[in-house]
Parts: sequence; structure tokens; C-alpha cells
Amino acid sequence: MYAELNKGEQRVARRLVKAALAEGYSIAVHDGEEWSPRSTTFYEIWDDIGETDEDQMLFFDATGTKVGWMLLVWGNDPDGEELIADHTANVAMGKLADAALKRKSGE
Repeated sequence: MYAELNKGEQRVARRLVKAALAEGYSIAVHDGEEWSPRSTTFYEIWDDIGETDEDQMLFFDATGTKVGWMLLVWGNDPDGEELIADHTANVAMGKLADAALKRKSGE
């Protein structure tokens, strides 16, 4: 995680990673150059995100099946409301986005 990123986006990203890990997902991050290995360790994932203007994240369940994808775009909004620019349109990714943005599910 690049230390200069604004605090609002860091909060949203932190909630996103923690919510995904709480669901039992592993996460791989693409920083624009390469994919990180899948991880279930918060600090490994945290170190992989926020190094470029955008990150793609893949989420996998315990069996290794891909659950979904998210695109994070850094620098759009100081409170982090626009950090999640896109994601797979399914219940699992909607639930993670809601948790990251502290919305009630389905808003």
C-alpha cells in the first residue's frame, strides 16, 4: 500500500480486504504489470494494492473457484466512495462492495 494514498480510500480498501477474508476468500491483485499470488494474509494483500493508479482484484473461494473480480481506481474521491470502480455483477461481489462502502446490502 502506497503510504501517500488518501485516508478515505485506505479505509474502504481495508474494509474490502477484511470482508473478503472474513468470507474465506483468497485474493490475487494485479497492479498493472503482474498478478500477485493468491493470499489469505491481510498484510500480503495490503502490500500489493495501491502501488499504481488502479488495481484489479480476483477473489477465490476455499476450493479455488473464482468468485469474482473488482477494479479499484485510486485518487477519484477523498472519502473513498468511488474507489470500487467496477466489479462482477453477482451477490458475492455486491456484498463485498457493500461492506467496503458500509452500505446496507442492495443499496
